[in-house]
Amino acid sequence: FYPFSSKTEWQFTSWLSNSGLSMAAIDEILSLDIACFYCLPFYEALCRLIELLPSGPQWKFRSVKTESLTKHGLQVFYRDAIECLQYLVHSPSNNGQIEFMPKNIYSAADHMQHVYTEWLTGDRAWELEDALPDGATLLGVVLSSNKTHITQVGNHQAHPLLISLANISADICAKGSTKSYLLLALLPIHKFVHPNKHLCGVLADQLLHQVISIVI
Repeated sequence: FYPFSSKTEWQFTSWLSNSGLSMAAIDEILSLDIACFYCLPFYEALCRLIELLPSGPQWKFRSVKTESLTKHGLQVFYRDAIECLQYLVHSPSNNGQIEFMPKNIYSAADHMQHVYTEWLTGDRAWELEDALPDGATLLGVVLSSNKTHITQVGNHQAHPLLISLANISADICAKGSTKSYLLLALLPIHKFVHPNKHLCGVLADQLLHQVISIVI
């Protein structure tokens, strides 16, 4: 949890920095006697510690050109997938939650019935692990998205594309508080100028593949 002295101090600082509170409200919190427990009486000290932390993956931007006309220009905002995976591996939130070795689970001691649960319990994980050179490790990638409206700037809308590690238990990933998913990209919402609605659906599928190829 460097540069913080403990997990508790890091959690407290992380909450303050992401709470959206005003400086006045934060100063008021830090003026309380209980805040002295953290030995950080001023928010400026917190900021200096935060600045020592590695910055998260940086956002990139690219315009997307399509063969068919759209009502508005399309842009994709995304981050480097490898940098996102590295961030997840080194994040204090995932400390002790990531497994790197495949494993076999059986229903009984006679090993007659193989139980498949997480990705690392699958046969494919063992095959990939055996093919790796010495010193390498295996990371599985999970991508998730839906049609939830996430943002709008003017006439532009986008859907979230999230990335996580299959090495993290599904039960842990399902809890939003664990921050096991990272926002990888904002997928543009298309509005094609074409009278044929069925063809618009085909164009939308092509656009999705085009954008994914840019991101990963």
